[in-house]
Amino acid sequence: MRSYALCLATPEIWKAHEEHLTFKVKFLFHSVNAWAQDWGDNAVEGLGLLERLSYVTHIWKDGMDSAINQMDATFDAGIIQSLRAAHTASMAGVMRYYATLVGGNWHKFSFFAFFKKAGKHRTQKMGAERWNERFIERQTTDVVNPAWDTELPPPDRYLETAIAKLTGEIKMLPGQLSRLPESATSPMIILEGILEAQVNGINAAHDRQGAAYRQTQGNIKLDATLDEHTCYFTKAMAPCYAKGNLERGPGCCQRTQDYLLEHLTSNDPLGKATDLLATALHENAHKHARLLDKDVRRILADIGTQFAMILQRKNETSGEKLARHQIRAFLDLAMPDIDRITRDLIKIRQKHYDL
Repeated sequence: MRSYALCLATPEIWKAHEEHLTFKVKFLFHSVNAWAQDWGDNAVEGLGLLERLSYVTHIWKDGMDSAINQMDATFDAGIIQSLRAAHTASMAGVMRYYATLVGGNWHKFSFFAFFKKAGKHRTQKMGAERWNERFIERQTTDVVNPAWDTELPPPDRYLETAIAKLTGEIKMLPGQLSRLPESATSPMIILEGILEAQVNGINAAHDRQGAAYRQTQGNIKLDATLDEHTCYFTKAMAPCYAKGNLERGPGCCQRTQDYLLEHLTSNDPLGKATDLLATALHENAHKHARLLDKDVRRILADIGTQFAMILQRKNETSGEKLARHQIRAFLDLAMPDIDRITRDLIKIRQKHYDL
């Protein structure tokens, strides 16, 4: 069991170490290296670093807005539309099970006992039953399960397009800058290192938020098909059971049957459950996108901070200049080690994880 548990945790531990090295450590070293270098007079202003970063940020904003709109539209036109189109057939399944409750082997007192437990109960005669799951059994089998695999967009589809466009723009910056005359007196390889580390950070944030999205999406499916207090059909049925729980005295069994029939046919718990599912899908997508956007904007802001530090070089003191040169001597020895460790990490990934 211990070995199995460690195997389950290993990929996430690996990702955490990889992100720390290829993003945080690498960015730190390259940022300090950028600060330590000598840049040509007026070269940085001529490169227009902050202006180019502003354009990249605008690209990201447009990509995020498009991704969110596409996700919303796909939910509504996919699984939600399928559930609503199959409402009549699903309702037939609901009523078929209701008929077994009031006209089958159920004694009225057994019915009443289960009703008092919101349909989730066990008796010696009837065994264990979950009414709410049985009510939506046909919908789960015929609609939710197949639609979940075919009509829900993969969580990374639209956001990955935005991420790919953003990282593509960032990767093109060094090439664009190298064509400018000012780049002749600028250590462009240092800028490449900063941007490469931040691209690694952006991809790591995307992977991390995507994993969280998929986990929540799986929980949403459980809430759409099971009978627990968080489940959508269970919530839609709660008022009916609450009303019946107030019943006492002669005729209470018949009245609770009537309440159940009225609620199923007049209050449309199936439709309400579908609405709750739609809300959950949209909220999860928006939450995932919002958290990813926060991570990416923080990374873009870090790039801007480094560019701004380079731009402020003309105002440095003699002590700062001396410190830069001393740190640069250390970095000349340290940077090859960082690059070597990064290459080794790539080899380990290719051997053990990229299968």
